[in-house]
Amino acid sequence: MSVTKKNKKNLIVAAIVYLQIFSYLVLANAFTINLGERFPVKISELFSIITFLSVIMCLLFYRQKNFFVIKKRYLLLYIWILYVIILDIACIFINKYSLSDSFYGFFYLLRIIHLILLIKALHFLIKKENISKYKLLKFVKACYVIVVLIGLIQLLVYPVAFDWYDVFYKLGFYWANPDPHHDRMLSTYFDPNYLASCLIIPIAICLSQLLSIRGKNKENNSEKIKLLFELVFFTIAILLTKSRSGIVGLAISFLVVFFLFGMKRKTSIITFSLIGIMMIVFVFMFFFSNISVFVRIRNFATDPSAMHRFDSWKTSFEYFKDSNFIGIGYNMLGAYKNNIGEEVGRAASYGMDSSILFVLVTTGLIGFILFIALLYKVISRKDKHYINNSVKIIIISSVFVSFFNNLLFYIIWMFPVMFIDSILNCQDKKTVVLSEKEGGSSESIANK
Repeated sequence: MSVTKKNKKNLIVAAIVYLQIFSYLVLANAFTINLGERFPVKISELFSIITFLSVIMCLLFYRQKNFFVIKKRYLLLYIWILYVIILDIACIFINKYSLSDSFYGFFYLLRIIHLILLIKALHFLIKKENISKYKLLKFVKACYVIVVLIGLIQLLVYPVAFDWYDVFYKLGFYWANPDPHHDRMLSTYFDPNYLASCLIIPIAICLSQLLSIRGKNKENNSEKIKLLFELVFFTIAILLTKSRSGIVGLAISFLVVFFLFGMKRKTSIITFSLIGIMMIVFVFMFFFSNISVFVRIRNFATDPSAMHRFDSWKTSFEYFKDSNFIGIGYNMLGAYKNNIGEEVGRAASYGMDSSILFVLVTTGLIGFILFIALLYKVISRKDKHYINNSVKIIIISSVFVSFFNNLLFYIIWMFPVMFIDSILNCQDKKTVVLSEKEGGSSESIANK
């Protein structure tokens, strides 16, 4: 193959990878097509067909079979998925769920399987074409900047949520059961709570990059200022969503950095001082500010939506006990409710307001233990690279947030987290990484 043809192929593959990331992070929920009753499909999922075709072409060209090899690092994830599939099939026959309810429940499991294969496909393309993981991570942050900028426009021009939804409805896109929000940032996610939770991702990246910078020189100082500006930018965006769960996630992220990573590193005193100042300001605003989101948090115990979550948790435990601790089948809550004669109205009836309880109720005690073991394996990894630290911060803070929503199974959250984790072992051929014994660290080049 000539150099020109190879360069063209590299550009095409790189464009596919970047467009796939953009479609999930920026287009998000706003660009969703309805292919039938209870069958919404995102543009990003349709675009993944092109990604898969690219992988097939590369596999045929390179004649390699290692794409299908299951790596030990992800073995527990595949075991959990396999267990959930077997449990779903068993529950369909044991509980005699209807065909339509079974298909709808299984459809979301297929979306997760599709997502895992998509991440594997992107990882394959990135390694084959030697796409820089540092540039990819910068692009991920840039996508979230675009999301926030769109959200600011929405907040200024369309503060009433239904007016914002109508913009996309007129273009032929679809969003089921929209919520009537006012004066809250929605952007293309259409949900302020999930948007705030997803914005923890770029904040975690910024925090881990900030901790990774060593040495005092002009370049490092300017990079620190840039990262601090990004932190403030995304923090303000979370405040504009007025999401209590988002604020909790933000606070947990800072605490994780301060107590888990900061105490073990010789990090710049200035860096930690700035992070400490931000935490103090945050605590002050939490207790004394009249900003609506902080008022909502302080009045959590008397808030109707909070009471609804408590009722949801109580009901979830009842379902868990009634299933004899085996589970009712992944995402089969709607089918289960129909079986016991409960009304299933909105799409929310097919989920529950806690990812942890969702796993416990739907996959039972065995599925829950496997899932917790999977999370523990991720956060206990000893890799000191800043990308791995980013994933740890995201997972720990998101687990806390997921007590109040089903964040851990939110596709637009799952994609970037799984993608960031997958590129950790993609080593740029032109990048020289010094080990700590050689006087450097992988973090020392994190921002190059």
